[in-house]
Amino acid sequence: MTINPINAIDFYKSGHIFQYPKGTSFVYSNFTPRSGKYSNTDTKGIIFFGLQGFIKEFLIESWNKNFFKQNKQKIVAQYKRRLDFALGKDAVSITHIEELWDLGYLPIQIKALEEGSFVPYGVPVLTIKNTDPKFFWITNYLESVMSASLWKASTSATTAFQYKKEFIRHARKTGSPESFIEWQGHDFSFRGMGGIEDAARSGAGHLTSFYGTDTISAIDYVEAYYNTDVEKDFICGSVPACYDDQTEILTENGFIKFSELKENTKVAQYTDKGEIEFVIPLKIYNSKYNGKMIQFSKGKRNYVDLLVTPNHRMIRKNRKNGEISFFEAGDFLDKGYYASNNFLISGKKIGNKEFTDLDRLKIAFQADGSFPSRKEEYNGNNNGTKPIRFSLKKERKQNRLENILNNLSYKFQICYGKNKRDGYKGYWIPSSEEFYKDFGWIKLEEISYEWASAFMEELPYWDGHIIKDK
Repeated sequence: MTINPINAIDFYKSGHIFQYPKGTSFVYSNFTPRSGKYSNTDTKGIIFFGLQGFIKEFLIESWNKNFFKQNKQKIVAQYKRRLDFALGKDAVSITHIEELWDLGYLPIQIKALEEGSFVPYGVPVLTIKNTDPKFFWITNYLESVMSASLWKASTSATTAFQYKKEFIRHARKTGSPESFIEWQGHDFSFRGMGGIEDAARSGAGHLTSFYGTDTISAIDYVEAYYNTDVEKDFICGSVPACYDDQTEILTENGFIKFSELKENTKVAQYTDKGEIEFVIPLKIYNSKYNGKMIQFSKGKRNYVDLLVTPNHRMIRKNRKNGEISFFEAGDFLDKGYYASNNFLISGKKIGNKEFTDLDRLKIAFQADGSFPSRKEEYNGNNNGTKPIRFSLKKERKQNRLENILNNLSYKFQICYGKNKRDGYKGYWIPSSEEFYKDFGWIKLEEISYEWASAFMEELPYWDGHIIKDK
């Protein structure tokens, strides 16, 4: 059923325009939760939710589609017909309705608190006023539909909030992990709602406290009106999709097991542009799972080895057109994804860090450098440097090192072994930089794809070599 939004009122609202004092030009109203005396909880306020959805769905979409973009005579006639047969012929003038249609938009301004926030009883969650003095009557004309839309969404959000408080209290009392609480208040309320739209708004309110839901229309609602995208943002799910605790995940400091993952650890995230960025997980869940899991492995040495639940969302890339999409792990073999798609395991790292000669020197040091022994007199303490040294026999390494040092404008000393003919050449290099015998100095979050490529190209000059194709 399509409802003319001008009819979305109580009958008495139609006559308010004639009851305001003469000369009224602006009406300023508020929407305030008064009390929770029937809630039977210790909560002293509400979780405010639903305004953005109401504005986009009703004040914009419905008014434009079902009023302003309709034929003027037709839409005004519908309004007059409804009032004439309920209140008496010509009981209410329609001139102001015609003038509103001519204006072409709702002349109102709404100011509100942040949605999802806790608001104590007696505090207004929003204010509304008209912006055109000719349409002072429109402010409170919208009261009934606004109340009907916001009351349910906020009540559902508040109810979910109260349940979550109880779950947290009992988890702390019993020692249960709090990380799973967002899934414990699962929403199965669809069948008890007053229609699809009601279920969507109420279910969206529930999602302000929990991830678990079986109300699919709630996901549609937040995608349509709350600037979310299930392909980019984790909104909710039915059953948690997980890795086993021994699967490894890439962090800014290298691969670690999921069982070792901390809440503030940045992990690699694959974007739809084929790039990798490091982000802090929204939430880490740790729970028991009984059921079939699916293993993804690749390469003779299993350089990819994932064990996931069947409903885990995986990424694939079409071999023909390069299109990136998602699939559930359980569908991978059943739907033939293996034959026509690549299972993505890498991507370009976003960043602008350049590979420098200092980076080259650090690679050279890790492979062939050392720190002076304690017995050697010079330690650099007097001038703020810490010496490093090399002893190289291969001429290509000697030339490479000297080229790097010259590019860095480093002053260094060269010495030879006991027998110069043995080919060894020693280097004594004062430096204010820190050097390491591992790759701990590399921060994956900071480097770029180009940096990593240059790093791989430098390795063969030292402890590595390039394997040529046969």
